[in-house]
Amino acid sequence: MSSPRTILISIVLCVAVGFIWQGLVRLVANSGATDQPAVLLQVLLAAFLGLLTAVAARSLRLGPAIAPAILVLAWIILPPVFEALPWALFNGLGGSAELSAANAVSLAVATTAAAITQSVSTPA
Repeated sequence: MSSPRTILISIVLCVAVGFIWQGLVRLVANSGATDQPAVLLQVLLAAFLGLLTAVAARSLRLGPAIAPAILVLAWIILPPVFEALPWALFNGLGGSAELSAANAVSLAVATTAAAITQSVSTPA
């Protein structure tokens, strides 16, 4: 069973990753990149975000499976939650839980990067 500290830090990290991911998606959309360059840029940014999430989870001494779980929750669960919140802070961050092809590939790359980072950084 997870401790309350782990649950609280995981929720905060998940919201932070959700904010950062939505910001990166908007950054790619506003950059003017289209089709394959936009997807490639999005995938590279997702891999870096997965690496940063794994490093943050490791430095906070969270469990080894927390980083990929945080990424999945930030990609799929948080956009509809942000959409449902009435506060102005969350305007533009909401969306549906439906993943586009680029978002699905980005999520797969991010969770793979997080899992590899966690496995490499975990002492034997």
